[in-house]
Amino acid sequence: MKVKVIFLHRAAEIVPRDMRVIDVELREDATLADLIAFIGSNVSEKLALGVIERRLTVNLLVNDAPVTNLEYRLSNGDVVRFVTPASGG
Repeated sequence: MKVKVIFLHRAAEIVPRDMRVIDVELREDATLADLIAFIGSNVSEKLALGVIERRLTVNLLVNDAPVTNLEYRLSNGDVVRFVTPASGG
């Protein structure tokens, strides 16, 4: 299955510029945890560990709905956004 991943705000600063919007191929029964493992291996280990260890404040949105359970099953065509609070100024 294919999902689109979009990194926004601070999350976008952590990943390489050319990977801020990516399409990811995952197995059919993949969860958010599987996606985060893929990100750790292929995009940014720092971001993935920050999410897993809860050192980064990251909101995960699947098709614009907040999801907190990393065992949430993804579906083909889902759009997953990693949104960190924007710093004020």
